Amino acid sequence: MAAVPDASRITVPVVSHSSRMLSFLLLVLLIGGHWGMLQVVAWTGMLIDYSRDNTFAEAVEMTFGGEYRCAICKQVDAGIAAERGTDERKAPSKTQKTVKLDAVVTVVAVAMPATTATVIPSTAGPVALTGIALDPLRRPPQTLG
Repeated sequence: MAAVPDASRITVPVVSHSSRMLSFLLLVLLIGGHWGMLQVVAWTGMLIDYSRDNTFAEAVEMTFGGEYRCAICKQVDAGIAAERGTDERKAPSKTQKTVKLDAVVTVVAVAMPATTATVIPSTAGPVALTGIALDPLRRPPQTLG
């Protein structure tokens, strides 16, 4: 007879920490996260440089305003444009036709008259309540203390 493996011992292949980290970094590179990280480095450097000569509020305005762009910011923009295929250095492609689709939403307001409750007088009186227990069948739990 063949031995049946113990069901309580299930072995799962272990993925090493380094292979998980490598997979994560490759995913970040695949979706373009390296441009975001490089942009954060550029903004940090700009904020430090501009805050030396100006107030912090002015440094933030200069950093994120777009008027005083550093060399790294320009390279990040050029890299993103090259990846998306919108680089100015490339020859323009054939004339593309743009179709704009507008969604139309129609709102209809419907006014309905309020319903009124109709009370039907009972002719049976207290006889109709014989099957209903007015007191609970069990008592609520008592607290100790």
